[in-house]
Amino acid sequence: MSQKAYPVLGKVKDLLSEVDAESVVIEGHTDVTGSKDINMKLSKERADSVAAYLTNNTDIKPEQITT
Repeated sequence: MSQKAYPVLGKVKDLLSEVDAESVVIEGHTDVTGSKDINMKLSKERADSVAAYLTNNTDIKPEQITT
C-alpha cells in the first residue's frame, strides 16, 4: 500500500469508529490500462489491502468486511 494512503485510511478509521459500523464494503479501482483480468486482480488486491489495514487498526472484524 502506498504511504500516501495512510492519512486517508486514518480518517476512514476514525469515521468508522464514530459511526460504529456493522459492516463495511470496500471496492478497489484501477484505470483502463491492462486486461480486464489483470485489473480485476489488482482491484481485489487493493480492496483486500485496505481491509487488512482496517482489521489490524480498528475493532472491525474480518467478517464485517466485504471486498
